Amino acid sequence: ENLGQARPADIGTPEAFLDAWMKSPTHAANILQSKFGTIGVGMIENGDRRVVTTVFKN
Repeated sequence: ENLGQARPADIGTPEAFLDAWMKSPTHAANILQSKFGTIGVGMIENGDRRVVTTVFKN
């Protein structure tokens, strides 16, 4: 499980989170591991903050 947060001014949409993850070598390597067949992504917004979590399953 991974957890991250950002303010909308930095990264505001689910697409922007994914784009940022794929530009990060560490995050992209985790996402693209062939041992994972499923990824779950959740996002919650509270005021000017968003928290995103990902769960990987093989």
